Amino acid sequence: IGEAAASHATALALLLQDPDWGAQVAGAAALARIGPEAAQDAEEGAELLSGMLRHPDRERRIASAEGLAYMGAAGAIFAGNVAENLVDPVLRVRQAAARALGDMGEAGAAYAD
Repeated sequence: IGEAAASHATALALLLQDPDWGAQVAGAAALARIGPEAAQDAEEGAELLSGMLRHPDRERRIASAEGLAYMGAAGAIFAGNVAENLVDPVLRVRQAAARALGDMGEAGAAYAD
């Protein structure tokens, strides 16, 4: 969404505390796409999504992997955490982790083996 959305970074950061996990994922991903102006909030969002990778709910594990991949460099920091879901008992979670790692470029490629 770029720098033009920087004036909305504070409102997007509030989504990280939203009780709806879907809003949390969307807020984190949007913050990462703003750019340097929202870097600190994006890091917080990436940490939040990284924690969701181990959530008992499979849909949250899937959404968090997808969200981290969408976040670019902010999310790629957590490629190792995403890679842990390659051995998840749920096929869709493993698939989401593999796709996310593929979207993370070099950071994800480190887990190709």
